Amino acid sequence: MKYFVACLFAAAVIAALFYYAQSCRQQFLVEFRASLRQEWESGNLPESISEEEIETASPEGWNLSLESKTMNRLGRADIIERLWFLWIPVVVLLCLFLAKLWPNQSGVA
Repeated sequence: MKYFVACLFAAAVIAALFYYAQSCRQQFLVEFRASLRQEWESGNLPESISEEEIETASPEGWNLSLESKTMNRLGRADIIERLWFLWIPVVVLLCLFLAKLWPNQSGVA
C-alpha cells in the first residue's frame, strides 16, 4: 500500500511540475501579447499588423528584452520540459526509496 501511495505522490509531483512549466509559458505569452496590444494601440507598431495578428503573435522574431525573473522562470520551464527523461525517474525512485524507508504500520519492515 505504501508503494502505491508513493507512486501516486510521484505522479502528483510530475503533473505539478509539468503544469508549472506550461503555466509559465502561457503567462509569458499573455504578457507578451498584452504589451504588443498596448504598443499597437499607442501607434508604435506598423499599421500593416492587424489586431488579429497580435492575438496570435509568437515571441519569435521580435527584438525582446526580458526581465531577469522572466528569463529565470522561462529557463526553469525549459529545463522541466526538455530534461523530463532525467528528472522523472529520479522523482519516482526517490518516492519509492522513501516509501521503503517508511515503517510499516505493524512496525516490521
